[in-house]
Amino acid sequence: MSCGNKFKLNIKVPHEVRTNEKYKEILQRLRYALVEYCTNYKIEKNTLNTHVKCRNLNYFIDNLRDEFNEHVAPLIKNRKRRRKKKSLWDEEVEEKILNKLQEETGNSCARNPTPYNKEIRILRKEMEDYCDERDVLKGELHKMNILEEEKCNKFRSWTIEYLVNFWNDHFWRKYITYKAMIEPFEIDPICSVITLFDNVFNCKDDDGIRFHLPARIRDNYPLTKRYVPKKKLEPENNT
Repeated sequence: MSCGNKFKLNIKVPHEVRTNEKYKEILQRLRYALVEYCTNYKIEKNTLNTHVKCRNLNYFIDNLRDEFNEHVAPLIKNRKRRRKKKSLWDEEVEEKILNKLQEETGNSCARNPTPYNKEIRILRKEMEDYCDERDVLKGELHKMNILEEEKCNKFRSWTIEYLVNFWNDHFWRKYITYKAMIEPFEIDPICSVITLFDNVFNCKDDDGIRFHLPARIRDNYPLTKRYVPKKKLEPENNT
């Protein structure tokens, strides 16, 4: 089945919604994004690129959800519909269409809605993009036939540049520096605001302090240093 036929988006909505131009625009943008991802996946298959595109698709859908709830949902005049616990978007779009996203994209892209506001989502996406690049660099450095200290220094110089960029980011200052928010930015154990700049190589002068965290909470998240012996340990022969 073609990607266009998979995503026809036959949504049941009240008449006052169906004839609304903003509703038509949102639905058109949603369908275009779904068809575009599906088409690209058929060409690229499972790669880092499709992984990133899936993440971008999910964040794009989150933005459309916000627009829908802001501009379209208020048009509903039916009181019973408005009193329902589930929103029109959740009931008609998330449950009936996007729940099947993984199946319709060859198990390559599950719907992963993010409940936070758009500013937090923007910062989360920047962190996830950084984590992808960081993990590629880790793999490249692990393959290099150089001293652990040199790997450490290369990794550190690369992360410092990103650290400065994050520090100067408006949303970083707003939500992390000033509000000390952690939970919205714990994407997974190795891509979290806590572990974002941890150096996986044996850096002898690391002091175990995560300076990118606000001073008032950083003591709650100490860095456990990895012990690597300087020389190979061999069992003693006492016979």
